[in-house]
Amino acid sequence: MWTLILDHTFTAGSLPNTKTVLLGDPESQGDSTTTRAPGPIWVLGAHLRRQPVSGRGARRGRAITSGKELCLESERIRMLLPYLEEGHWGQGLEGFCHHLELYTQFAANAERSQTTLQEQLKKNKRFRRFVHLQEGRPEFGGLKLQDLLPLPLQRLQQYENLVVALAENTGPNSPDHQQLTRAARLISETAQRVHSIGQKQKNEQHLRRIQALLSGRQAKGLTSGRWFLRQGWLLVVPSSGEPRPRMFFLFSDVLLMAKPRPQLHLLQSGTFACKALYPMAQCQLCRVFGHSGGPCGGLLSLSFPREKLLLMSTDQEELSHWYHSLTLAISSQKN
Repeated sequence: MWTLILDHTFTAGSLPNTKTVLLGDPESQGDSTTTRAPGPIWVLGAHLRRQPVSGRGARRGRAITSGKELCLESERIRMLLPYLEEGHWGQGLEGFCHHLELYTQFAANAERSQTTLQEQLKKNKRFRRFVHLQEGRPEFGGLKLQDLLPLPLQRLQQYENLVVALAENTGPNSPDHQQLTRAARLISETAQRVHSIGQKQKNEQHLRRIQALLSGRQAKGLTSGRWFLRQGWLLVVPSSGEPRPRMFFLFSDVLLMAKPRPQLHLLQSGTFACKALYPMAQCQLCRVFGHSGGPCGGLLSLSFPREKLLLMSTDQEELSHWYHSLTLAISSQKN
């Protein structure tokens, strides 16, 4: 959680000294050698640290605990400052890696943190007044607290680039070489784990959204445990008659075809009824026409053991995206 302290100052476009970046404002921590105002996240963390963990729910308790950890971690970083200020990057970054698990925990709780923040801003008048007061400070740069929460995860990629560059440009005879190499590997592994967590969270959001769009008994649990790839309108070309527009949801293992409910339906207007599920492991895909990229769109043929689908789109680019996504889903199932 201390990484919030590390990040907030960079939003102003200036590069403060190492001690200020790592620890926020020394004045707010009892150091009278500077008149710099306290960092916004440090102030909010200190506010949360003073709040008792009441019995109003585990979610709020975890948020308050995180506020305490935010302040505690700033104290731990003090031990790294001598190494960084004296140019011992290897030792300093090796110590930094001891706290990388915090990024993983922060990423895993990112969605819950945003939800908890919104709940507290809505329900807790004292907290809302305090946050609005702090957001008016110039240190926030016009940003809201919810805008600052994602910054540590956004910065992690920059940290990875920095440490990898340091490791690559440090000769093997340097005393820092082995430590910088280990630090680069550990930070890269953490960045990959954080990326995977973010992808899973986005996928879960898509699944919840799609599940809410589907109605009827057959729709229950259709999206559970699946990996979302794409959705959109396509025209189903029948053996006879006019093409019919249908909404398609593509997952890693199945293609779901849905039909819109009537707009005048009292309870399910705006939702879709599931008409069919097609397993990607049994699909044979072929592009009938639309290879040239012309303005006339194209046609895809999807063959299954018991059925064949002809899907058409008047948008050539959209059809190409569908072809790529379907190919990806089929290959992932067959491999």
